[in-house]
Amino acid sequence: MQRAVVSITSNIAEGHTRSSFKKFLQFLSISLSFLAELETHLTIAGKLKYLDQDRTENILGQTNLLGKRIRCLQQSLQNKAA
Repeated sequence: MQRAVVSITSNIAEGHTRSSFKKFLQFLSISLSFLAELETHLTIAGKLKYLDQDRTENILGQTNLLGKRIRCLQQSLQNKAA
């Protein structure tokens, strides 16, 4: 899970430094993939009772919000690139 979290933020940061919107969009897409991986790990951890249900739902709510923000950023960049 730690690796996925680091990869999410690292890909956003690396994409931001790229010279084009297209490359940044690619890195945002990769970030969303790692976010999906994190959500899967959290769901499994909850089902295996490594996390209690309230904590699992809280964290999944935060990952959902982050996903929405990344997708909004993607949409904004796509509109600028068009």
